[in-house]
Amino acid sequence: MTDTSRTIFVVDDEPKVTRAVQRDLRNIPNLSVEAFTDPGTALLSIQNHPTPVAAAIVDEQMPGTTGLELLREMKVAFPNVVRILFTGCADMELVIRAINEGEVYKFLQKPWAEYELHCVVLSAIQHHDLLEENERLLKQVKEQKLTLNALEREHPGITKLPPRDSSGAFIIEPPDAGSTG
Repeated sequence: MTDTSRTIFVVDDEPKVTRAVQRDLRNIPNLSVEAFTDPGTALLSIQNHPTPVAAAIVDEQMPGTTGLELLREMKVAFPNVVRILFTGCADMELVIRAINEGEVYKFLQKPWAEYELHCVVLSAIQHHDLLEENERLLKQVKEQKLTLNALEREHPGITKLPPRDSSGAFIIEPPDAGSTG
């Protein structure tokens, strides 16, 4: 990605929490923090966002859904959005289930320390960038494999190297000895 700006979403039914997160992250360069108090609106916004959303910080306790349920939906629809769960209570069963099911990259405990929030967000952005780069490279490798397969069908043996001798030098077959020049 050539653009260095990143967007993260914060989803919490308490507006004061989303404002506090935005305030704590305002000094991180090239970071846009978009806040939502409604999980459904957040999902629609990710889907319609003009650029990929790098991460989502989601509160566990929200009316009508849990943060873990929302993160599950995000994982299916937007697998490269790095998922962070915000929770006011450390429910170990929830933590273990979320980790085992792969919904959560990190947990943030409320109240949070600003430094910890910065570290988690910067780490999530870096993780997102790696996911995007891996996806790009995988696509490139698949395209190259298709090209090589097409070349091999058209010119059998073109993608194979000749044998090597004990020193590692390629063994090139001499011209046909039976031909006259």
